[in-house]
Amino acid sequence: MAGGEQDKVDVRLMLTAMAAVMDGERYLDSVGAALLLGNLKPATFRQYACSAGFPKNVKLGKGRKWKRLELIAWADQERDRQNMAA
Repeated sequence: MAGGEQDKVDVRLMLTAMAAVMDGERYLDSVGAALLLGNLKPATFRQYACSAGFPKNVKLGKGRKWKRLELIAWADQERDRQNMAA
């Protein structure tokens, strides 16, 4: 990958990470959602995304996006569920 292309990838990843951690309602792509949920590996994120109860995604532009606040609520519920099972 040429230097200019790598710079574009680095900037996109930085902006995605910023969107994941900033307060407020926004839509995140799978990379941002995985970062928000604890820097999950792509395969782990896909496993969660296909599970029952995971927030639904919406098609925006060319990709699928998840609402940030719905992901946070799901993570809180999942944490509570796992704590109750322990």
